[in-house]
Amino acid sequence: MDGWVWERTEQDAPLAAGRFAADGMRLVTVQQPTSADLRETQAALAAALRLPSPAERNLDTFADALRDLSVWWKGQTVALVWEGAGLLREADEPAWQLLAGLLDGAQVPTIAVVGSVEPDLTQPPTPRDGEV
Repeated sequence: MDGWVWERTEQDAPLAAGRFAADGMRLVTVQQPTSADLRETQAALAAALRLPSPAERNLDTFADALRDLSVWWKGQTVALVWEGAGLLREADEPAWQLLAGLLDGAQVPTIAVVGSVEPDLTQPPTPRDGEV
């Protein structure tokens, strides 16, 4: 994902987060639920970002609240560190694209921690179950 959502490994996420903090942004960390479920992830993101109800269960409200993030944070610029985001991306790519797309569209600076090592781009991707 490009734009406002940067995918980083566990090793380089702290450096990226440090840059946001140095720019005066308030860092908010959220842990990806182990269920890798769209609605549970949405609820976790909404809670971490202090979005009003029903943003935790309604995608339209979630998207609207993201665009008003400075209201909920009294003018502070917020940057999100989404720990374990790779779990959702791996388990449910459409859910990952949806939530990351909403964060990106609302211009919420987001570090999505997707793994522990950089992928080897010299090797072809490994097909998932059911893919040819």
